Amino acid sequence: PGFIDCHVHASQWAYMGTGIDRPLMADDGFLAKYAFPAESALNAQTAGEVYRAAIDDMLRNGTTTALVWGSARLDASEEYVKAVV
Repeated sequence: PGFIDCHVHASQWAYMGTGIDRPLMADDGFLAKYAFPAESALNAQTAGEVYRAAIDDMLRNGTTTALVWGSARLDASEEYVKAVV
């Protein structure tokens, strides 16, 4: 038995816990200031490290099943697949 996480944004793992005092969708909000810039910077070189950290943290904390959103970038998403396989 393990935890099931039905909503994980793996591409946002590196800055988890930041920007929680900001509105989500404002011009200076969480998405504009943190999420969109960080996700657009993910590539085949950087994504593997972020995704492996997310997977390691989830497993260490008892999550055995997760519905994961990766990245809109194909090369970064391919790194997620490599990390879990």
